[in-house]
Amino acid sequence: MTQCPRKRPDHWLAWTGGALTLALLLLPRSAAAQMTTGSYVGNGAAGRKITGLGFRPDIVIVKGNDSDGTFTPTSTILRSSTMVGDSSKPMVLDNALVGNEVQSLDVDGFTVGSERRVNQSGVTFYWAAFKVDADMKVGTYTGNGGAQSITGLGFSPEYVIVMSSANRRAGVRRVKRAPPFTPSPDPRAFRRDRRQALR
Repeated sequence: MTQCPRKRPDHWLAWTGGALTLALLLLPRSAAAQMTTGSYVGNGAAGRKITGLGFRPDIVIVKGNDSDGTFTPTSTILRSSTMVGDSSKPMVLDNALVGNEVQSLDVDGFTVGSERRVNQSGVTFYWAAFKVDADMKVGTYTGNGGAQSITGLGFSPEYVIVMSSANRRAGVRRVKRAPPFTPSPDPRAFRRDRRQALR
């Protein structure tokens, strides 16, 4: 897998043997990877624990039932085990990692902050949590200003999400439906060519 120039750390998720539908991973066969979903009603309090998952998640995705595609505070939030502190990534527009969202990934769940994207009082939030295994990986790399291959996954990924720690929107590549892409002339546009190849 290669990527366009990056100057800051990027986080990536990759998996094989599955398909992503409505941000949920559907595995066609039994695997050691685990996934569960749920919901909670926001109370606006920081340090709120969401428990009962049965495992420590490596990835948590949270989305409230309020929506405005141009308003960042209603965007989906993704947190991976590679993100330090209480950092999470808003999955819309150009955003850096932010705090006070998914504050931690815990032994039996995760903890959310008081921020509107994850805990607005009275809003119902839906979440999906994943535990990685040999068929699903998370990791980081540091951009070098040129194309580079990310290796060592142990499989050829079918779906990859790349999230910059800088003020850039996340990128997605799905191999089964990936046509040849032409780089966008607008650097602020969604650059579908960021993941140039999945091997």
